[in-house]
Amino acid sequence: MSPPPHHSTPEPLPASISLDAPNEGILPIDCDNRLSGINRPLERLPGTYRSILHGSGADRFVHRYLPYITDKTSAEEIAASFPTQPDIPILAYTIRSPGDREPLPDAGNRNAGAPDTPSGNAGRVRGEERCQSDTEKLNLLLRNARDIVYRIDLIPERRFSYVSPAATAITGYTPEEHYADPDLGIKMVHPDDLLLLDAIATGEIPQDRPLTLRWLRKDGTVIWTEQQNVPIYNENGMLIAIEGIARDVTERKQMEEALRESEESYRTIVETASEGIWEQDSQHITLRVNPTMAAMLGYRVDEMVGRPVQEYLFEEDIEELHTALQAQRREGLRGKYECRLKHRDGTARWVLVSATPKRDKNGNFAGSFAMFTDITERRRAEKALKEHAERYQQFFNNPLVGYALCRIITDEHGNPVDFVYLEINQAFEDLTGLKRETVLNKRVTEILVPEEVVEITQRYGKVALTGESTTFHYPIPSLSKWFEIAVFSPQHGHFIAFFTDITDRKRVEEALRRRTDDLVRTSREVEAARDEANLYLDIITHDIRNANTVSSMYADLLVELVDEDLTAYAEKLHDSVERSSEILTNVATIRRARQETGDLVPVSLDTVIRDEMRNFPGASIQYEDPHVEVLADALLPVIFTNLIGNAVKFGGADVRVTIRALERDGEVLVSVEDTGPGVPDEVKGKLFTRFERGMGRGSGQGLGLFIVRTLVERYGGRVWIEDRVAGHPEQGAAFRFTLRQADHGTA
Repeated sequence: MSPPPHHSTPEPLPASISLDAPNEGILPIDCDNRLSGINRPLERLPGTYRSILHGSGADRFVHRYLPYITDKTSAEEIAASFPTQPDIPILAYTIRSPGDREPLPDAGNRNAGAPDTPSGNAGRVRGEERCQSDTEKLNLLLRNARDIVYRIDLIPERRFSYVSPAATAITGYTPEEHYADPDLGIKMVHPDDLLLLDAIATGEIPQDRPLTLRWLRKDGTVIWTEQQNVPIYNENGMLIAIEGIARDVTERKQMEEALRESEESYRTIVETASEGIWEQDSQHITLRVNPTMAAMLGYRVDEMVGRPVQEYLFEEDIEELHTALQAQRREGLRGKYECRLKHRDGTARWVLVSATPKRDKNGNFAGSFAMFTDITERRRAEKALKEHAERYQQFFNNPLVGYALCRIITDEHGNPVDFVYLEINQAFEDLTGLKRETVLNKRVTEILVPEEVVEITQRYGKVALTGESTTFHYPIPSLSKWFEIAVFSPQHGHFIAFFTDITDRKRVEEALRRRTDDLVRTSREVEAARDEANLYLDIITHDIRNANTVSSMYADLLVELVDEDLTAYAEKLHDSVERSSEILTNVATIRRARQETGDLVPVSLDTVIRDEMRNFPGASIQYEDPHVEVLADALLPVIFTNLIGNAVKFGGADVRVTIRALERDGEVLVSVEDTGPGVPDEVKGKLFTRFERGMGRGSGQGLGLFIVRTLVERYGGRVWIEDRVAGHPEQGAAFRFTLRQADHGTA
């Protein structure tokens, strides 16, 4: 409020302040039971116009607006007052305007009234007496009002001509202090709100617009106030005063701020939630979604609002979900369920839905509020797990491979001392002769002879406690069986063992060893036979076992990596079998070379080389024809088969092979050179011995070059390896060997 000049005592209340200044609705009734006017707050009611209602009957007005009185008892009390009582009581009640969210402010307590100036009917003495007391009653009303009512005179000088007593309770300053300090009104305004006063002074804000300001109370605390000012003009249109009312709205502002903060928190939660949030109306039209929900389906928020939910469903799912939605509408069902939603790119997104129905004030279905969690990856994992389980079950039921899942048992020092069978397959029963009911949940020492399982328990324990996989052979004398066992740990303290029966193989090996021992004891001739037998035995036990181990390894991978391409492993198993066949061929060649001791004869080197080249039609081979004969036999092609085959096999798709033959001093120097990965120097000297392989030249059984050396020496020559480019082994290898020329010697 604008500050008045110094004024020591309050003047009588001006009559005009009784109507428009307060926020309360005031209904003045004169001594003839007619309306002497209404104030601005009452004009909020429909059909209330000052010019029309002035002078009309009060009883008709009151009965017309009784429905808007919020308290039924109060409405009945007012109705009883018209027109039977000659003296209308001074009453004040809360009236609600149609469409308003808040009721019109209470005009005061039940003892307050709202009279206005008398109507001027001096002919009725009784009416004059009542009219003469109206101003006194209004003064009583304002003195007891909870709001500050004030008048600021601007002519002849600015001053407060009235400040109601409520100023003391609201501001801490008495009316007398306002009269004594003309600037107190401005001093009370919070510094940050002074610009609003400037805006009123310049006309940017109309004088009669409600104004919300912060005031500084006398004790320094800050309060919020709402002011309603009414400009007063004289007959010449000059602004001569401002009448107004100020109300303490601190509590309301605090509630508004709390509501704003609550709404902001809610908005933040919704906007940042990791789950999708989707609100729909009763027709399943999208009202709002949060960014997470929109991003989940590949849209922006604004693209989804206003669109029906059906657009985000797959055609084949709509009927089923429609039935569920109808049940939700009828029964107000809450709950969780899983369904598919259609992503913008047409792919499916599986979601977990937690939906809550909304109800209107009549209890009718008004829509739903739902939270969505993307479970697409979980569904994919479940599908993959199911497929893995099916593949695992197929392997589990394999009749040739035994399976056992076990838990290791340790002593107080953590050393493995026993294990318990948790699961076995049918092949376990078939291979061991032990029945499922006698094995499951039993210790191995309860099933087999304890002394027989001490070592195997230690091996299993190491796997279960360290996670290191292993493969080994183990006999069980009480079962009269030998087993090849592959074991790994699926989790700490547990192990899975796959095993096959190798008893027959072990018997053959043992019989062969016994036969060899018998031959050794007979004679020196048998000594050579033993060496040969050992050679075959080494080949069988070393190379074939290696091939079988590789086959076993890939079979294990089929179990442990069932989600990979099984075709690749099947091909590797096939290659392993092919290598076994190659080993057998090499064994046959060695036996033939040792058994056939016939004379060497002239052999056309050119013919042999060209015949072997035809066996490698896709290889890039360069050959320089020497037209020379050498002393050899029918096994000479095996040398070129191995050397050309190694170059093609280990040199890669782009390898180039060059074959040269040079005559010198009664012998022929043959070179087979390739552009492959070469052979390191540390390997060259031992490459032609049994079971040695060339580093950097892939894998093999180490017999091919041993056979080459055996045949070259059989023909009276020697063999060695050099770098194709001296000092650069990485640029390829050159295998060189000599043969006796047929023209310079005989077999």
